[in-house]
Parts: sequence; structure tokens; C-alpha cells
Amino acid sequence: MKLPIETQLKLRKFVPRKYQWPLIDGIEKEGYKRVLAIMPRRCIDGDSHILMSDGSPTYLKDIKVGDNILSWDGNSFVPDRVKHIWKTEKKESIDVKTPIMTVTCSENHVFAHSSGTANKVNWSPINAINEHGNLLHYAGTESTIHTPELAAFWGYMLSDGYVSGEQQPKFTNTNMVILKRVEELALKLFDVVSIWRPKGNGFDVGFSNGTKGGGTFINPIKELFRKENVNIPKYKRRLPKSLWNLDRESLLYFFSGIISGDGSIATSRVFTPKGK
Repeated sequence: MKLPIETQLKLRKFVPRKYQWPLIDGIEKEGYKRVLAIMPRRCIDGDSHILMSDGSPTYLKDIKVGDNILSWDGNSFVPDRVKHIWKTEKKESIDVKTPIMTVTCSENHVFAHSSGTANKVNWSPINAINEHGNLLHYAGTESTIHTPELAAFWGYMLSDGYVSGEQQPKFTNTNMVILKRVEELALKLFDVVSIWRPKGNGFDVGFSNGTKGGGTFINPIKELFRKENVNIPKYKRRLPKSLWNLDRESLLYFFSGIISGDGSIATSRVFTPKGK
């Protein structure tokens, strides 16, 4: 006896999604012989982060075939290789914001979340999770690279620094202790000359490569930002990948620098409809 499609699917441990049931019912219950189906894909936008196999984040739009990323195998995160890339058409989307991340996704994109039961992981569309839901994220493993002074410099520059385009890198602040500390780090780490310029109640400290107009010698600070793909306007900037490899002490130096720079790291709201 031929088993119904629903039974076959269950035996193969495949659970149809909500939007797939009309197709199955059409064949199994309505007697359709031929069906044209266009299956919508759940998706996130290109500026959302994907975790690589080493735990570092990369924009979805920058992922390439062959990249090694982290995937969920049903029990834990495991390394996986990207085999194919495709694009979907435009669709309605929402912003999902938490204190540690922001993701723009379609309304039926599924997220891992806890239900209050120990060690229980559930997957649900974001529109089925309320504002108090606990989304799960990958915490990674502790790294061992020890470079506290460079980490502190990153903190200062990511808060009140400016490295974008072809302009000279600079740091702006009103606190003389912080300004001199950044000047000291720039000289020690990169052997660059600091040029002070008054700005409002404080100063711009520019980091020169030793030439007027540039172009003759590579500016090491600008090159550092280019290497990490963060030589972009501040509002688009994300944490450099190298920070994910720092040990605990270096991370403390980083947070000290970024908090000292402007007194804050980020603000967030939860479930803000896109465009509102």
C-alpha cells in the first residue's frame, strides 16, 4: 500500500513548514496532478553578521562560496562550508535589536531561543517570539592573543577616532589625559607623529605618516583600519575581526578605551519595525 505523502514525510523526519502544507494538501487531498510552487525563503539582509568557523563575524554580503562558517547541526555549533549563494527579491522586513546585536530579517525568519526549560533550544519565527524572549547566541571560546595596548588604542579610535577614505586618521576629545594617552599609544605602536589642532573645547590629534599630502609612505594606522575593513564612516563600522582573538586582559583594555573615549558603547531597542 502506498503511504500518503504526509506519512512519508514524517518517516523521513521532515516536518513541512506552514507555507508548504497547501502544496501537500493539493496533491494528497485535492487530487492535483501538477503543481507550480514558488517557495519563499526566509532571509536576513546583507548587513547582518554571519559567524565564521573561528567565531569572528562577517557581513552576509561578504560571504563567498568556500568560506568556512558556523552551522547548527541540531545539537551544537559546528564548522561548515558555504556551497552556494543566492539572492531573494525584496520583501517586508523587521529589525530585531538586542543589547548585543541587531538583525534585519523577514518576518518568518527563525531564531534559536530558550523557553525557560534548562538546556532546551526552540526554533521559532521571529514574529512568534515576544519582546521578552531570550534569543540564543554563540559566545565562542576564550582566545589567547595578548596585546593590551593595541586593544586600548582600538577602543579609543572606535569611540572618538576617525579613519575614513583618504583623510588623515585623527582622534578628537576634550580630555587632555585621554588625548595624551592616545598620542603616546600612536607613537609607541605605529611610530607616527601626532599633530594637534584646536577644535571647540578640545583638540583633534591627527596621525601623520610624515609627508604633506600623503601618498609617499603608507600611514600604518590607516593601513590597520583598511586591513580590518573598518576604514568607513563611524555609523557603518563594526568591531574589527582581530578583537575576537584577544585574551581577557586585552579585552579589558579595549573596553577601558572605548568607554573612556565617549562614555558609552551602544544603545538598543527591541523589535523596531524597519523604517519606523
